[in-house]
Order: sequence, then C-alpha cells, then structure tokens
Amino acid sequence: MAVGPDIETRVHRQGFRVEIAKAAADRDRFFTWFNGGQTAEEAMQRGRRDFDQQIWRWLKPEVADPRQKSILEIGHGGGRLLAAAARYFDRVVGVDIHACNDLVRAELRAWRIDRCELYQVDDPILPLADDSIDVAYSFIVLQHVERIEVFESYLHETFRVLKPGGAALLYFGRKTFFSANTTVRWLCTVDRWLERIGMPRYQELPARVNCVNLFVSQRYACNLARRTGYVVQGSYYSTDQLSQGKIRFKGQIGILLRKPRTTTRWAA
Repeated sequence: MAVGPDIETRVHRQGFRVEIAKAAADRDRFFTWFNGGQTAEEAMQRGRRDFDQQIWRWLKPEVADPRQKSILEIGHGGGRLLAAAARYFDRVVGVDIHACNDLVRAELRAWRIDRCELYQVDDPILPLADDSIDVAYSFIVLQHVERIEVFESYLHETFRVLKPGGAALLYFGRKTFFSANTTVRWLCTVDRWLERIGMPRYQELPARVNCVNLFVSQRYACNLARRTGYVVQGSYYSTDQLSQGKIRFKGQIGILLRKPRTTTRWAA
C-alpha cells in the first residue's frame, strides 16, 4: 500500500483513467495492468481461474439455468472475468470507469466472445434499468474506490438493477492483522474478531490508484446490505490456489446477497 510521498493527489477517477490510458499503449501491459501477469493470454487464463474459484463457485448454487440469464460485472477492467462468465451466461454486461472499451471488445472478439455489453461510467451509477439483471459480482475492484460513499452507492445500485430473486457476490477490502497471505484459516477468524473490536466501520486510505484505498468491516457491509433490502446469504475470503490442495488467504472478503422476490425500495 502506497503512503507518504506516494499519496494520491489527483481526483481518483481521473488518476485511474490516466494510468489505464498509459497502459493501453501496449496490449500486454494493458491486459495485465488490472491483475498482474506477463501477457494478455496469461491475464485471460487467470480470469477463468479466478471466476471459477472466487465467483462461480459460490454463485452457482444460487443460479438456475444460467444460459437463460444475464450477469453484470462492476469494474470489468480488461474483460478477463467477463470472458469466463460468457461460458455460462446468455447476456454478459460490464461497467468500468476507463475509456478503453474498444480494446476490450476487440480482445473478447479474438477469444470468440461477442455477447458482451460494455459501458463506461463516470459516477457509481449503473446505466441499466431497474430489475434488469439476474446476477452481479465485483472482484478486486471495491477495495480500490477512494470513498465509502462510492462503495455504498454501488451496493444500492446493484440492488436496484437486480431482478427480484437475483443474486450478487461483492468483494471488498478487509483489514488484515495476521491473515494476509497465510494458509492458516484460524488466523482469518482472529482477524474478524479483531475487526469487530478494534476497527471502525471503514477506513479510507490515501493510497495511489490501483493500491488498496478502502477497508470495510464485514459487520458494516452486511448491515448496510440488510438496510438496503438484501438478504445476506454468506461470506467468503478471496484466496489463491496453491499446490497439494492448499489455499492462501488474500485481502478481500465477499458477501453473497439475495434480492428478495418482494422488495421495498431502499431509502437514502
């Protein structure tokens, strides 16, 4: 996490757009900017693995007949997760703040994926109709927003565009005292306990773009989701798959949410 002389001084959205535009001068640099790796091909391969392990693993039991359904990604980046989602869903939609969607469309077409709708957004408002999406997710994105208001808006907006009965899996940055990059699950439990007694509802971090800019406590995120109208179904840590079946715990936690079939619109 960048601090001190590396504190971000630009308007956050502008900073992201500038850095992503710089990366767009080179194909490999652009498609690996969002998640690391060496080549665009490796980014897509990682995307398939991440979608299956971090997203679809938990959403699959919640979604019947995905081939007849739509899925939304908040913060699609270079489209690596969208490419994976298109293997399962009929309609795939992505929103992001960058202005490089032509590059993403071309890359997806090269991978024979032509059913993706991509939108550039300037504010945390989704350019979609009410009750129009079956499933939504966000991964390695909401930890990079600079203000809690942005996180809250995306939570509310996701609720708005989900169809009644729809599901969402939203990952966000968690405070880690002992459990970052560990294979020991009980240290995650220790961190969750410490979060409950020693962390405020959230922490906004003055870090450079594409560093961690926001921690949100799980309790606050779940309470906010319930006030918005969701039913909280569960929570899951982000992980890396290691050899011999071991997993390494990372710095995000995702909450699995369901929009009730009969809902009351949230109040600001």
